[in-house]
Amino acid sequence: MHSLLCSPQANFLEQLTLLDSQLTEHLSVNCDRVLITLVSHASNELHQYSSTHAMLDMALSHLGGLQISAWDDAMRKTARLASLTMNISMMELQDRLSQQIQPLSEEQKAEIASHPARSEEKLRVLGCADALWLEVVRRHHEAEPRLFSERKPVSQLARLIQRADVFASRISPRKSRSALSAAAAAQAAYLGEDHNPDEVGAALIKAVGIYPPGCWVGLANGELAVVLKRGEKAHCPLVAAFVGPDGIPLITPRTRDTSDPACGVSVSLAPGKIKYRPSLNTLLRML
Repeated sequence: MHSLLCSPQANFLEQLTLLDSQLTEHLSVNCDRVLITLVSHASNELHQYSSTHAMLDMALSHLGGLQISAWDDAMRKTARLASLTMNISMMELQDRLSQQIQPLSEEQKAEIASHPARSEEKLRVLGCADALWLEVVRRHHEAEPRLFSERKPVSQLARLIQRADVFASRISPRKSRSALSAAAAAQAAYLGEDHNPDEVGAALIKAVGIYPPGCWVGLANGELAVVLKRGEKAHCPLVAAFVGPDGIPLITPRTRDTSDPACGVSVSLAPGKIKYRPSLNTLLRML
């Protein structure tokens, strides 16, 4: 995935289409497994930041798109492909910035500002002739407080991947800043530029929950837990408790249903606040 986007070859479109099919299949078979993998990696690792971010954006856009009943499969596929490729002209810069402590240089600011148009052009050079996909990539940073139903399809698509990008960026740390908690990231994605609820943001939260798989939460009983699966309600996921009320890691992790008030979610925790970190394999075995 990283080499595909950072060093695209002549068969780029064929490889990207295959990747899209594979990721979409994984999401349909075991969505929580995919989310816990991507969210855990995005929240804790800086290695290959740009490609992890692209895959998380794609997953969020796909799941959010499924909540939009007016869209057909072609629209959802465009959202996925645009999410994967919207930053294709600045993958190397994204990776560098994830490690950079110093403020952005003027050159870096200019590169960031121009990347939507440059990504569109790079896709054209790689053989993309899909006008809607190209325009969505070019417009993916546009921000205007307008009702979703009043937007044209290209604006709807750009809005979805822009909101997904907000969510993914907030839960991802860089050397220069810490990651936010999942709840804070969800709020940022949910509220539009006018600070009112955003319809696309609401679709994302409905799809992945306020506390998506892979994030940390504090429970009413004092335990600290990792979210394993989305619940029927956005604020009631299934979790695995790893740290007891005394702050000591549990010998055996315990699953908790947070719809039970006794162990409901009391706080969303930023990953940088947690000293204990279970392995991804441990989490996946509990699914």
